[in-house]
Amino acid sequence: LVMNIFKKYQDAALKKVEEEKAEREERERKHREKIEKKRKEEAEAFASSGIEEDAKIVELTDEQAAQLQKEIDTK
Repeated sequence: LVMNIFKKYQDAALKKVEEEKAEREERERKHREKIEKKRKEEAEAFASSGIEEDAKIVELTDEQAAQLQKEIDTK
């Protein structure tokens, strides 16, 4: 009796699992495409603005900041 009930709903359950898996893969694919598109746009913005891609915001210690300020003042 239990096996009959299991067989009755097995096909529907398997189909639902496959649909959910396909939906998840589609969402992940769209997410990856969106990230790649954003990355390309940022690269183009860097290229058009003349800012080097290696330019980063870096936290300095007080000593490093003082030394950098002295270098700027001398120029």
